[in-house]
Amino acid sequence: MTPDRDESAPQGQTLAQPNSIGRGTGTGTGEPPTGEMGKGAQQPLPSTPRSRTSTSESKPKVHLMGTEGLVWDIQDVRKLRQDHRIAGSLAGSLPRSTMQNIFQGLPLRLLPEEISILLHHDVIELVVDNHGLQRYDGSDPDASNTTISGLTDHALVFEHLWKDQQFFIAPGMKFGGDYLLYRTDPLVCHASLVASVKAPDEPLSLVDVANSARLVSTVQKQHLLCSVLPAHANTTMTPTTVATTIPPLSESNRRVVAFAVEWAGF
Repeated sequence: MTPDRDESAPQGQTLAQPNSIGRGTGTGTGEPPTGEMGKGAQQPLPSTPRSRTSTSESKPKVHLMGTEGLVWDIQDVRKLRQDHRIAGSLAGSLPRSTMQNIFQGLPLRLLPEEISILLHHDVIELVVDNHGLQRYDGSDPDASNTTISGLTDHALVFEHLWKDQQFFIAPGMKFGGDYLLYRTDPLVCHASLVASVKAPDEPLSLVDVANSARLVSTVQKQHLLCSVLPAHANTTMTPTTVATTIPPLSESNRRVVAFAVEWAGF
């Protein structure tokens, strides 16, 4: 028995088998092909540059316009929320639903203390949109030429609640406070605390304390009174008439003191 041959092939010759390496004038023996097409097949494909969205090392960009810190990139918004627990507040209108303000879109607005703390922890890259784009990473305080100040009392309180107490934080103006505090993502839970920042020497009457506690109790929340004391001050004060303290303060933020106030209902 003899193997079948292609009748179209010349006598005494067999057709070359397809080469498993690439196109070209292959010999059917597994050797690399020859010719221009064979040479091209052996060359590796040029590597494509990685996009910004696939680079995990890139920091979210915050565009500063006056006192407004805006995030325009949806990937930056997602990274701030998922990796750093920064929810912010959406400030843009939806193109197909412009006559309502219940559902908002990009950009994401950040508070001045949020920007200060995120710069302090090297989380974001600040882009100043004044007379041209200027990049600012927080290393030179005079380079930004903006109104973003350093670590104020609000910034220190924000850092304590965000970094040490692990809260998601949103603006709390609608409930009469500075911040709304969420145990998890605001998309899956309601705020449990309304935080207000008070100066240590600010007069605070019991009537105001009772009014604020009664207000937030109607929406099933507690009012958190926060203050920043000097480093040498005694931070082990014991509340006598107003409420209970939150978990012990960390050593790095020993200047921040907070009390949770709840309406008793009488």
